[in-house]
Amino acid sequence: MVPAWRIAAHRYATARVLEREQITRFGAAHMAAWRERAVQQRQWRRETVTTWKAVGRRLIERPFRAWFLWVDERHKVKVNAD
Repeated sequence: MVPAWRIAAHRYATARVLEREQITRFGAAHMAAWRERAVQQRQWRRETVTTWKAVGRRLIERPFRAWFLWVDERHKVKVNAD
């Protein structure tokens, strides 16, 4: 006959093993979600930086392009007037 303490100890040990496995699964799932979120945030950051670089370029290029077209038109008018 098996003593009662051995049955209780076995149940307790089994519960501890199951608890450790559950904590390990939770931790692994949590870290996987964390890595996925980090990848997503890096992608958002790259897209944001690219967008703002383009905005800065447009802020500089548009007035310069307008000036260049104005000078080019003046040059064409001057050449055709001669």
